[in-house]
Amino acid sequence: MKHVFWIHSHITFLVSEMVISQLKLKKEDLVFLTYRNYKLPRPIEGVTLYEIPTYDPILKESEDGIKIKWSEILNFDFEFYIPQSREKLIHLILSIDNCKSYNYIEEGLLAYNYKDSKFKIASHVLLRRTGLRKRMRMLDYTNKKFKKAFCINDKAFKNCKEKKVLQASYTKPNYEDKDLFGTCIILVFDAIVPYNMVSQEESIKLLEIIIKHLIITNQTKVFFKFHPEQLRIKNQAEILEIKNVFFKNSDIEFKELGSNVILEELLFFNKNITIYNYVSSTGLYANLLGNEVVSVSDRIDVKIANSIKKDWKQI
Repeated sequence: MKHVFWIHSHITFLVSEMVISQLKLKKEDLVFLTYRNYKLPRPIEGVTLYEIPTYDPILKESEDGIKIKWSEILNFDFEFYIPQSREKLIHLILSIDNCKSYNYIEEGLLAYNYKDSKFKIASHVLLRRTGLRKRMRMLDYTNKKFKKAFCINDKAFKNCKEKKVLQASYTKPNYEDKDLFGTCIILVFDAIVPYNMVSQEESIKLLEIIIKHLIITNQTKVFFKFHPEQLRIKNQAEILEIKNVFFKNSDIEFKELGSNVILEELLFFNKNITIYNYVSSTGLYANLLGNEVVSVSDRIDVKIANSIKKDWKQI
């Protein structure tokens, strides 16, 4: 039996590492499907790696055509490890015969913020059994292929009875800029514009509110990190506008963090970091790991459980 992991972010990578280590899975049985141009921050020897192209021509085919092609790519029995089951390609891979079971791996706000009513769950099960609905829920614990949910905190996957809390383990990073290991500020961007939560104009206004707060608190150096979705070619206009705002505020040195910087690991080892966020799950992990969070989430029309953002200082 092979073990196939869907990895498109640092947190899915980190949790996958923990699952592999604590289940003692053999490297030769591992397959990583990387998505959204995600690059592994460190190599794992012996793992089969399949990069799903950003514009995968397979996805333009019929659902049956996609399933046939993925049955050929994953032409072995496997157990699937995924952050959610609503993504089209994940859903179709789950439905092929070669996929014998699936597990959820924690990834940010979804694992802590998602909750279906008993009525919705019962209705979904009934519609699925009658064949009127095939699409799965974001987190679907009632599917016959579901096995377990893996998390690093018991507060995750609230409705799930079959879950395993992993012992969090991180590798101490060795970054060139040693200021990251002292008292520092990190501004974490989100895909709030690409995902249509706010307009680009509104997002810039939120950024200006954050910068005003940084000036008031006498900050002179701020690290920042873009969301992977922002870095796609089609979203470059937003990146340019953000950098233009930085240029206008030259009293603060803004320094970009590359994709090799894994914030969750850094937050584990440095408790003197203040995270500025919009709705990023980094704010969740910062609090869980004992760091401070300053946020503009209350200014964005998105539902986030109070249990998640109760310790975020709103500005």
